[in-house]
Amino acid sequence: MADQSAKTKIAYVKQVLSGDSIILMGTGDNSTDMFVCLAYTKAPHLGKAPTESTSGTQDEPFAWECREFVRRRLVGSRVTFIREYIGSNGREFGQIIMGTENLDQCENISESATAAGLMEIKPVKQSNEFVEKLLALQEKAKSAKIGRWMDESEHHKHVRNIQWNIPNIQGFVQKYKGTSLKAIIENVRDGSSFRAYIPQESAYITFVLSGIKCPALVKKEQYAEEAKLFVEARLLNREIDLIIEGVDNQRIVASIAHRAGNIAVLLLREGYAKCIDWSIGLVTGGAQAYRDAEKIAKERKINVWKDYEGGVISQSKGQTNGVVVEVGLGDNILIENGSGNIVKYYFSSLRPPRMDTQKETNNLSKTFRALYDIPCMYVAREYLRKKLIGKSVRIVVDYIQPKSDQFPEKVCGTVYLDKENICELLVKKGFAKVIKHRRDDENRSSQYDTLLAAEKEAESSKINLWADNANTMTMRVTELVGDYSRAKQFLPSLQRTTKHSGIIEFVTSGSRYRVFLPKENLVISMALSGITCPRAGRIGGNDNEPFGVEAMNFAKKIGLQHDVEVEIDAIDKTGGFIGQIFVLRKGGNINLAKSLVENGFAYVHGAIDKSRYASEFYAAEEIAKKKKLNIWENYVDENKVVEVTPKENDNSERKQIFKRVVISYVDRLTFKIYLQFYDHEKSLVDLMEKLQISAKNSVSQILPKRGELCIAKDSQYGKWTRARIDGIRDNKANVFYIDYGNSETLSYNTDYIKPISAEDRALQQIAKEVHLAFVNPPPLEEFGDLSFVALTDILYQEEYIYAALEYKVGKEDYVTIAVDDKKANTKYDVGKKLVSEGYLVTVDDRREPKFKAVIEEYLSAEQKARRDHLNIWRYGDFTGNEI
Repeated sequence: MADQSAKTKIAYVKQVLSGDSIILMGTGDNSTDMFVCLAYTKAPHLGKAPTESTSGTQDEPFAWECREFVRRRLVGSRVTFIREYIGSNGREFGQIIMGTENLDQCENISESATAAGLMEIKPVKQSNEFVEKLLALQEKAKSAKIGRWMDESEHHKHVRNIQWNIPNIQGFVQKYKGTSLKAIIENVRDGSSFRAYIPQESAYITFVLSGIKCPALVKKEQYAEEAKLFVEARLLNREIDLIIEGVDNQRIVASIAHRAGNIAVLLLREGYAKCIDWSIGLVTGGAQAYRDAEKIAKERKINVWKDYEGGVISQSKGQTNGVVVEVGLGDNILIENGSGNIVKYYFSSLRPPRMDTQKETNNLSKTFRALYDIPCMYVAREYLRKKLIGKSVRIVVDYIQPKSDQFPEKVCGTVYLDKENICELLVKKGFAKVIKHRRDDENRSSQYDTLLAAEKEAESSKINLWADNANTMTMRVTELVGDYSRAKQFLPSLQRTTKHSGIIEFVTSGSRYRVFLPKENLVISMALSGITCPRAGRIGGNDNEPFGVEAMNFAKKIGLQHDVEVEIDAIDKTGGFIGQIFVLRKGGNINLAKSLVENGFAYVHGAIDKSRYASEFYAAEEIAKKKKLNIWENYVDENKVVEVTPKENDNSERKQIFKRVVISYVDRLTFKIYLQFYDHEKSLVDLMEKLQISAKNSVSQILPKRGELCIAKDSQYGKWTRARIDGIRDNKANVFYIDYGNSETLSYNTDYIKPISAEDRALQQIAKEVHLAFVNPPPLEEFGDLSFVALTDILYQEEYIYAALEYKVGKEDYVTIAVDDKKANTKYDVGKKLVSEGYLVTVDDRREPKFKAVIEEYLSAEQKARRDHLNIWRYGDFTGNEI
């Protein structure tokens, strides 16, 4: 019994090498595989592959049928091996029964193969019952002429025409790519590398699994043997569906489809393999299952991941939505999020077009313009611009690249327009390449495998960055920015066409832009005509004018990187073209200058008067003023006439609120008084200091037009002061100094008149125009000088002067002016004093009861002056109302 037990072994069949040679899988404590042969039988010999020293051989007739007959029945089955004898080479020969119990009722593979005519019984010196049974089965097969016992003339039909190696791997892959081929795994080199037989082609191929890499057996890497055994137990000698997916270095890349599951996913989940980026994009059906399986192994820290310190793979850091306001150079976009903030996002795992090192060195001698000089950069940017600008997108944040010495922190994500993956489209179009991350670098796109697949597609199509002539895909562009001479040469040709198509590439300020004209291949500087915008200073600087940054941001939002049409009217001395820009919109084009004015980000310039857009611009400015938008937030409509009709039934009390003032000017012809409130003195001093600096630094050669504010150099003190140009004639300008009230005529050139900044323009006029209440001047021709001297002797010489508003007539203020009477230690009314001294005439036209008493006092003082024939009354009454 013990002897019989030693001869019997129960095991799984690992591999069938030929019809009579089988490998049994090691079991229990003995994990060594067992090589056995079928006793008393001889199978036809399979052909042998050629080697460096020997040529290959073909199969003997029916060798393949015999091997397949045995393989299909035995591989993966649990069988009983009964040893019959041991050969001279120490190899065991015996019977293999397909079962482990009731062996008499189980199939004996030797008997079955012999009965099918596929085996030949070897001569034996000593027969036995089993041999006699095999011989009987052989005789039946011979009689039936089945298998190898058929006519020899038919034997050639049962010999394979073997291709031991595919001569044209590329052609083979191209023929079968994406299709499923029946195959038999003949050898497992390591967990992810195989030798297989393709019956359809009668060919042997070597292939690697797409998307994964197992430890290498030849390098004796840890877990290589375990991975190999894991695969052999499941696939060796099995029939599979092989999906051809690509080729790499003459190696076929494929996936295995098997009814029991995806072996690649199993290897990853058990920690016997790692995902590899170069081929994972080829995986049929997508690689997400691969990544998920690898993630499980990492979390469990098993086998190749036993020392993994990354823990759970970092999850997506959220997502956001926003409107694209700017497209960067192929690898980033700026969006305006729901909070109104502008945020930059970089495309995960993408590398934009680059300049090769040699060309970059050659470009050091000239101005380098990345957008136009880097191959494919312009077309890549244009693809993104046309697809995204002004559109709402969703961004899934994949990782945040920390700040380094050379680069700022970068928030990287995958961008979606509706359901389209913009990053994938960019790669598929050949406008970007995928960054090849280190295997342990988990800071990568959440759609990394999709990107790799897209890159393979673009590479095979040889488009854009993958094209043979990619390095020639640059833009030949003429840049006229800052070059007056060259810009002037192009002016006539640009003016011949009414409108030019363009793209706003950069916004310098609300009113100045850099525009690319594709048809002309020109980059020009463009200033909007007819408006003046507050200046936006340099980033981080303190030279911003109020609403300068806001005006620039408004212009960016409307026009930056949008398709536009430009009208060119003239050119300035810096080489910038002057004209109008229209932003193209489906609902109607937007005049950028007009839009700035209408939203309170610009003033209308007098130069617009000669333009067909003048009425539109002025109407737009009136809208902004009425709404008090931005630069007009403190606007007071001085032209709004408020008629105040004296009311006899007005019983309100007369209230005088005196404020200290400084008299800046008294007009000789109208007796209008211009005063400044004393508490504004510091503001005026600061303004004057600032105006001197502004004038010194001004390089503008543009002269303000009639009706516009400017800064003018007054002839008396040589100081630059805010002024309004009231008229221009014979190169002379009549200016009115709005903070002082006086006027004069100056030479109309930049030595005396300069443009005013938006900030200084926005400040309210400091000089207040008023009239003395209850009085009128006498006839000016006869008594004007006399009364003017009397009035100015007080107003120009007194230090403590006060004014109180009494009433308004239309838009004009009428005030009482009082001066400290040092002797009486009180204030006296300047108007009443001059009436009592015979220099002014009382006006008795106010009917309000509250003024009744003061008017009676004025009339009483006037009557006394008349009686005493003082000054204007020296010759009697000139009014015709002699008392």
